[in-house]
Amino acid sequence: MLTYLKTMLICVFLSFNVFKASAQDERITVLNKGIIGKPFIFDKSKGKDHDKTTLKYLGKLTTKPGVTYKIMSSCWIWGLSQRTTSRILVYTAQNKYIGNYYMSTTDVLPVKIARNQLIFKDVNGVSDSINFNNGVPKYIIVNGDDASFDRE
Repeated sequence: MLTYLKTMLICVFLSFNVFKASAQDERITVLNKGIIGKPFIFDKSKGKDHDKTTLKYLGKLTTKPGVTYKIMSSCWIWGLSQRTTSRILVYTAQNKYIGNYYMSTTDVLPVKIARNQLIFKDVNGVSDSINFNNGVPKYIIVNGDDASFDRE
């Protein structure tokens, strides 16, 4: 019984690391292409078990001290019930992942970068924007949804 539990734990650990590496490879592929605003879809669904990621590179934001960040939106639809995990991913100019904002829905993901600001979907006549002038904000509020920066 103990051997079985050890084997199961090792399998879970290995599958998590393979998934994490695969997701990171997909993200780097999109960053290397450098195509702003184009959604890239990675669909590994099998039957009714969903596993589909949509990544969109939004461009670069530069702080007043001159540090450049690359920004990407990520929407992962997974599982039998098609749960969604939405994030704003932040990378260095050299494509090194530094962290993300977990967003509650896809409706609050940014749609573009303009005037060195993240621009979000217009909701009820109001369009939110976030600037990175002083670096990566520790906390953001978008269309009533709040998120803190989760540093890697």
